[in-house]
Amino acid sequence: MNQFSKILIIRLSSIGDIVHTLPVLPTLRERFPQAKIGWLIENSFGSLLQNIEQLDQIYRVNTFKWRKKPLSKSTWRQISRNLSQLRKENFDLALDFQGLVKSAFMGWLSGAKLRIGFEAKALREPLSRIFYHKVNSTTLKEPHIIHKNLSLLNSLGIKGDKIDFPPFLGKSDRDFASLCIKKLKLNSFAIINPGAGWSCKQWEIEKYAALADILKSRYKLNVLLSWGPGEKKLATRLRSLMKHPAVVLSPTSILQLAALIERASLFIGSDSGPLHLAIALKRPAIGLFGPTDPKRNGSLNPQDIIISKDLDCSPCYQRNCPEPLCMQSISVDEVAEAVDKRLKAIDIKTKA
Repeated sequence: MNQFSKILIIRLSSIGDIVHTLPVLPTLRERFPQAKIGWLIENSFGSLLQNIEQLDQIYRVNTFKWRKKPLSKSTWRQISRNLSQLRKENFDLALDFQGLVKSAFMGWLSGAKLRIGFEAKALREPLSRIFYHKVNSTTLKEPHIIHKNLSLLNSLGIKGDKIDFPPFLGKSDRDFASLCIKKLKLNSFAIINPGAGWSCKQWEIEKYAALADILKSRYKLNVLLSWGPGEKKLATRLRSLMKHPAVVLSPTSILQLAALIERASLFIGSDSGPLHLAIALKRPAIGLFGPTDPKRNGSLNPQDIIISKDLDCSPCYQRNCPEPLCMQSISVDEVAEAVDKRLKAIDIKTKA
């Protein structure tokens, strides 16, 4: 097997997908302990990687901004600087876990001597295949995205069958969480994240409010409502619909939210970045799935509970739906039942 001294991981976005790629790092580091390992990532998500000891360098790009102003001189200067930085590294190996033309193209522009990606049938954009030297032919046999990502290492003769998330929280993040919990005078608490990247992934806000009241009245759990960019009004409205008080969190960074999740007794949300952070941090989780496949994106912890409906149209992976029955069909009672089961599994006393 080749001994690679410089390795580039390419996974640009988003939070959940980056989290699902993290188990690749310990496996690579174990096989190539002396290698310099870098990660190419969107600037807005780069902080998620900043505390990981197994990673040597983070290469940040801003393709979101580039797309808004593709013809501006500043955009081309940034692209030139970023690509120049990559090419100077003289990577031996680039692994593209994104599977888009832009990620594969960046791997090609990096000048890496060996570029590996998924086979065409497993790519969101099959044209990406033209930028790879080698493809992984076992991809379609892997049901979960974490297994799929680890299977890419098969092309290197590495059997990636160990799922191990590298620690990604820093002291300052945990200090923030401790201070926040102290200020709010919390004991045990649950986090509800009502938002999602796609509107059709969202459960009805009225149902979340009813569920949050159950958490407070039946289990004496304080409720924290988390939110991401553009979602504060959603969380505020949820709180207004509740009979019991809840806390809408102040703006947090990705890692500050993760540190709060690490301290939570329970996390509830749809298929979103915060849910996958909770799963990676081994916190008790309940996930609500609609247009996406829980077998691919859900928790691998058998104690976590994933709720989804087996409809003819799902999973459809459509970002917009005029009537998302897959989410609307999930009732408050069945989520409450899942809460009871999940809390009993961690010995939190229940009160009917």
